[in-house]
Amino acid sequence: MLKVIAIDDEYIALERLKRVLNKIDYIELIDTFTEPERALEFFKNTKEKIDLVFLDIEMPRINGLELAEKIIDQYIGTDIVFLTAYDQYALEAFRVHAISYLLKPIDVEEMNKQLNHIYRKKQMAKEDIQNRKIFIQGFGGFLCKSQDGKMIKWRTKKAEELVALLIHYQGEKVSRGMILDRLWPEKTRKNASSNLYTTCYYVRKELEKNGVEHFLVRDKESYYIDIEENQVDFIDFSKKINLIQEKTIQALLQLANTYKGQYLKDMAYEWGAPRAIWFENEYTSLQFEIAKRYIEDGDFIKASKTMKKLIEYHPLCEKAYKKLIEILIGLNEQEEIKKYYEDYVNLLENEFETVVSEEMKKNVKSALRGGLFA
Repeated sequence: MLKVIAIDDEYIALERLKRVLNKIDYIELIDTFTEPERALEFFKNTKEKIDLVFLDIEMPRINGLELAEKIIDQYIGTDIVFLTAYDQYALEAFRVHAISYLLKPIDVEEMNKQLNHIYRKKQMAKEDIQNRKIFIQGFGGFLCKSQDGKMIKWRTKKAEELVALLIHYQGEKVSRGMILDRLWPEKTRKNASSNLYTTCYYVRKELEKNGVEHFLVRDKESYYIDIEENQVDFIDFSKKINLIQEKTIQALLQLANTYKGQYLKDMAYEWGAPRAIWFENEYTSLQFEIAKRYIEDGDFIKASKTMKKLIEYHPLCEKAYKKLIEILIGLNEQEEIKKYYEDYVNLLENEFETVVSEEMKKNVKSALRGGLFA
């Protein structure tokens, strides 16, 4: 069944439409309204999932185009069919992403044809949906996948950035003004607002295709991502990292594997830079904790592998080089001591404009029996 409401300030036209809709077996007419404000109140209070709104364009106080923007912006999965006696509104109707446009007086045969098409399309979409989860990867870049592994491809770069920005705030509400400032700082408020409306529409349509109906949410003048039923790697990491002292080595390794690289790598979002530094520091501390546990257990080989992995992800981590060299000295791995010591010296000279300590020189010289300094 398609759950439908109809909004038209002309009572006679509304009654005529009601009679036609009540004769169609796959249509459930939930309610009708002659006042746009009453329709908005209905949307705010109802628990019904409305599939379709028949909407007159020329109405007092709030015209149909303005009302359609409010409905589409706030209620994902609700489509608009415009009804009007004036065909000059056609382009404007499709600008606000209406899926159909019917001229008054309504041709019943044409309306049945369009409704049947809409119904079949929605039924096919429902049959294709096997789950309603998506998975977000923020480490090593930004990726969104459906539960069956299908990559979600956002229609525009701004659509992708909007999702990334809202996910960045981990379910907290983000004001409309902040979004406009972050995504369209060079635009006027009017143009930025129009871009946000269109971008939200693109995001919701892509989510709807993947069976996700309640993800991008608008609450008055704020937006947020409902992540309760979705998996986000960096949110999982954030929740667990503060409890590392209480976790087993296996749990720590599993947590470390969550980190696939720099947060939002190569995305060039300025607003993400401070969080990227925080994640990198926390990941560094986690790897040192893992190495410490291995050393306590006498497993210096696994401790050395842990530091090598940290260097691979964070090649400018001086502490990691220093710790790895100490571990390799204990293992008497001379070739590896030489390699990582040379890398460490180059790092200090080229990146930090300093030199290795005399203590480190002495320890390495002793381990290499003079070979490196002969």
